[in-house]
Amino acid sequence: MTSNKFDTWLLEFMEMKLLLLVLANLLIVSIQCASADSSKVKRLSAAVSASGGPFKKTIFNSELFDLVYDKPRNFSTFMIFTALDTKHKCKPCVEFSGEVSLITAAWGRVYQPGKLYIAELDYNEKTAVAFQTLQLSNVPLIAYFPPTEGPLAKPGKTAKDYETYDAQNKGLKAEDFAEFFEKQSGVKLVIRRPINWLLYGLLTLFVVFIILIAQLFGEALWSVFSQKGAWMAVSIGATIFFCAGHMWNQIRNPEFAGINQNHMQFFAGDAAIAVSFVALASKIPEIKNSTIQTTAFWGAFISFVVLYSILLRIFTVKN
Repeated sequence: MTSNKFDTWLLEFMEMKLLLLVLANLLIVSIQCASADSSKVKRLSAAVSASGGPFKKTIFNSELFDLVYDKPRNFSTFMIFTALDTKHKCKPCVEFSGEVSLITAAWGRVYQPGKLYIAELDYNEKTAVAFQTLQLSNVPLIAYFPPTEGPLAKPGKTAKDYETYDAQNKGLKAEDFAEFFEKQSGVKLVIRRPINWLLYGLLTLFVVFIILIAQLFGEALWSVFSQKGAWMAVSIGATIFFCAGHMWNQIRNPEFAGINQNHMQFFAGDAAIAVSFVALASKIPEIKNSTIQTTAFWGAFISFVVLYSILLRIFTVKN
């Protein structure tokens, strides 16, 4: 009987010892993770200070990229991948660089040490590994690395999961990125652009110029703009200009000439539209016979409507 009690006590003791051992291991792991996160935060915060504080661009290297990319992390990071060296000839990168300054200035006003970071990683020989790790094919691009643990961690996310913002396709303006920033982090960035004194100065000069012209040549200009013929010429010219497809040529930049049934074609068939409109505006009103004038009007009008409708349909198909 005594032996059974001893065996039961020994079994309970071993179970208790095993439980304490598991709890101790969990405690050690949690302390190590907390220590690792604390070390990461200290190094990231030091990088922010070294770059001039949260109101300036925080420049990352490959080592700091690894801190953000590898687990665990209990903080968020927006990393801007770019290529500013002139040898890369990345015009969007240069354009977006100025917007990044506005973004970091807005971030400085809501800076949360240990919780949220914004950094820039410029492409060079030393940082190329980071770009290869994410298999990036175009820049500028922003990658958002959410926390993998802690109260801000997203359920179902792993350490390697991240969201991207393709600035070149989604918008190079700071306001466009601010929407992505708020959606991912829940923090609102208020972008404050500096006053464009050059623009206001040019507008002021333009207004003064218009006033001077009105004072010096007001009567002469009024006599010109009050002429019915002048407005008719402007209206007809503008209509022909837009109906002839000139704006489409400017936007689409088509070939100078084309091939139609094995023949070189320099003029499109839609020139008939302009001819019918000119007939409506200038030739038909000069016809004296009312019956012929009415018939000619409806013929030119129907021709214009039909041809213009066909042209719009062709443009729709091309688009």
